[in-house]
Amino acid sequence: MSYYADLTPYEYLASADCLNVGWLEASHGFPVGEPNPDVIRRLARAARYSRVNQTRGYHICSLCSAPKLGCRLRVGLRWIRLGSAELRVRGQGVTYACPDLIVHYMRDHHYAPPDQFIDAVMNPPGTKP
Repeated sequence: MSYYADLTPYEYLASADCLNVGWLEASHGFPVGEPNPDVIRRLARAARYSRVNQTRGYHICSLCSAPKLGCRLRVGLRWIRLGSAELRVRGQGVTYACPDLIVHYMRDHHYAPPDQFIDAVMNPPGTKP
């Protein structure tokens, strides 16, 4: 996987009008903070049901001290493996593209995505705040 700074135009795979969030690599610093369990839960659900740009093989997390092939995540009663797809999060007038590993990055490495991304996760268009 490649590193892309948060809120830069998406250009990883297919052309899309999105902004990057959560494309992390160990060689680049990233903001940290206490993860919001509700945000992680919603992104985990999206990782199970709404992945896009599924690729062959898995990305190994370069942030882990003992990386494994794909990170396992339990969503409900089912285990899924992260590291081979992307998620799309729609906000007000913008769509964010992130690797499905964002769930792992937030939960295990305390990555703090931009506030506008968190707002989009918690208040998608068409919902009442």
